[in-house]
Amino acid sequence: MAPVLAPPGPIDVCISLIWSMSFFVCVGVVIFSLFIRHWLSEYDHELRTGSTFDYVQRRQLRFSALNTWNVPTIIPILQLSMIGAVFLFLGGWSLKLFQFHTLPASFVSAASGLLLFVYTVMTILPLFFPTCPY
Repeated sequence: MAPVLAPPGPIDVCISLIWSMSFFVCVGVVIFSLFIRHWLSEYDHELRTGSTFDYVQRRQLRFSALNTWNVPTIIPILQLSMIGAVFLFLGGWSLKLFQFHTLPASFVSAASGLLLFVYTVMTILPLFFPTCPY
């Protein structure tokens, strides 16, 4: 007779959900990044052939198409999504570690908090200092 397994607790379900969301966001970012890379390589494909007038027409047509399809907006969204996935993973990792022992969980939580603080400061600095390169 097989042993009866206890159902997972609410924290286990929460951790699984957080890690699953982090994984799916990462996979989505990779897929969309491949599309963006392909679109940008098609933008440059045989662009400089022909006369100057033909070059300018092709370049403007392709540039307008990229803007029409909001490619310049998609790229920062992909970056923010990947950063969000990393913080989801770190949050789930901290929760999982708290189930085992508070010392490593506290260390990972503090490091994650420091990382989030540095990211937030680097995001806000250009608002106050226009010459900030971040």
